[in-house]
Amino acid sequence: MRWVLVIMAVALSIALVVHAQTLIQPLPPGTYAVLMNESLVTPGYIVIISADPHTFNVAVFTQQNFNLWWNQSQAEPAIYHGTIIRGSVLAIPAPAGNYVIAIYPVPGSNYYVEVYVFNDSDLPIGIASFPTSPIVTNELMGYFDIGSIMAYNPSGRSQFGVWNSGASLQLNAVVVVKLVNGQYQYYWVQDVVQFVTGSNEFYVVDNVWNYTSPTPTLSNQSIVGNGAVYNSSGGLYYGYATSSSTYSPPLGGYLIMNAYASGGVVHVDFGYVIIRNGGYEWPTVIWFDNVTIMPSTPATNAYFEVGAQLTGGGWPMDAEFVFAGYGNGEWTRFNQLSANLSMLYWNGSGWEVLPTLYDFGFDTEESAVTNINVTVSSNNLVAVTLGTFKPGFIATQLPTPILPMTYVSYTNPVTGYSFSYYVTQPTMINIPSVVYISNNTRYVLEGYYLNSQWIYGTTITITPNKNWFMAYDISPQYQLQYLVSVASPLPVYFNGLKVTNYSTGLTQARQLRLSPDPRCSIMAPCSRQASRTKP
Repeated sequence: MRWVLVIMAVALSIALVVHAQTLIQPLPPGTYAVLMNESLVTPGYIVIISADPHTFNVAVFTQQNFNLWWNQSQAEPAIYHGTIIRGSVLAIPAPAGNYVIAIYPVPGSNYYVEVYVFNDSDLPIGIASFPTSPIVTNELMGYFDIGSIMAYNPSGRSQFGVWNSGASLQLNAVVVVKLVNGQYQYYWVQDVVQFVTGSNEFYVVDNVWNYTSPTPTLSNQSIVGNGAVYNSSGGLYYGYATSSSTYSPPLGGYLIMNAYASGGVVHVDFGYVIIRNGGYEWPTVIWFDNVTIMPSTPATNAYFEVGAQLTGGGWPMDAEFVFAGYGNGEWTRFNQLSANLSMLYWNGSGWEVLPTLYDFGFDTEESAVTNINVTVSSNNLVAVTLGTFKPGFIATQLPTPILPMTYVSYTNPVTGYSFSYYVTQPTMINIPSVVYISNNTRYVLEGYYLNSQWIYGTTITITPNKNWFMAYDISPQYQLQYLVSVASPLPVYFNGLKVTNYSTGLTQARQLRLSPDPRCSIMAPCSRQASRTKP
């Protein structure tokens, strides 16, 4: 569950020690704090996320210790104690039980503390961005390269109504809508690959949720696209799914979302690109759903905003690119997982990695058993593999990796040599100018087609595009020639050319004309037929 906080006045002390079972002393009366209850049925995590500009102490008590500390005003141990500031993200491991979280000191009884709290035995795992300096953009992109994936939840179908072997990779973010009256609306949007790992199938799905208030509305009159509005335990949402496709690892590609306003309405475009499915593929951008949101008051602007803030409904404005259960709030266990991820935004002139990264998501209800390790690889991608999970901070700012966006396909019809791959640096391709089939047969290069454009030459240099997808198809064209040799003691005319020893290549369609020099014969060679003047 996700909880919206309330303010309560309590007497607590300010303690600065940060470790489990810290003894918390009570404060004199008059100190205000936020209190909230959390219950874990199984061992899991209590997650605390702050978007508040103030610095607070936070203490997590068992229910029993809290009762003694609260009712008796005596020092009691806390399983966690520390401080939080704007942008803080805590995932506190805790055994099953009932807990009380105290956040203090609060400026007053009417002060709304911008803190988001939830608990779960599992978490969505991958990348989440929650920077203190907000990122505003119209386009987000998630890159993935999955070497292996296999998931299983024995209760998937019976408890959640999804495939037992289902899993998902989700790109999630908040769209901010500015209305003509100066007010704002917030929509949480999801671009998702859903996997059925037992049968190597995948779907691409989008969801749109209204995060403007704790009790938002959504209808088929206010949002249109290829999908429709549905009801769920989490409220109303818009959804659409493509038909199924098959995959064969390694599977690589991109999820892409655009958000903008035009003519008083909001547009959110959902797309994906598959660049690798067993082998490399031509990068076709598929915009599978173009969603239009029609607010009751006209919109003047719409954009993604990623930052340490909460929406009007109290949800964090993070962006996340995470592995989790298939859908409907399902958890799953990954038995195989090897992937590299990157989450980027368009900065106006190029792609840049979102800053302030954590290794788990905050918003989505789907989750994964925490047997997954998240690290930064040498090529500035985030590696997600099976291993020990350590929830927390990844990096402040990763350099933008060199992503595969430029596809090259080459097929030589004579040699039979072909390849297709993505280049990430300038690459020179040399095309053989002559290919010998036998001693008297050869193919001579005439030129090549580059994406249907005819070019003369034997080399081509491909420079990768870092901003968008490019594809180059190279097709050399050859002429078949037969080698013809002339070796004659006397000059002869070979297709009009006077020769004695001569070799050349002729095409199949070309005629060959060979004739002797009429001035020459074996008995009277040309060299002896000199002109004389009569004395």
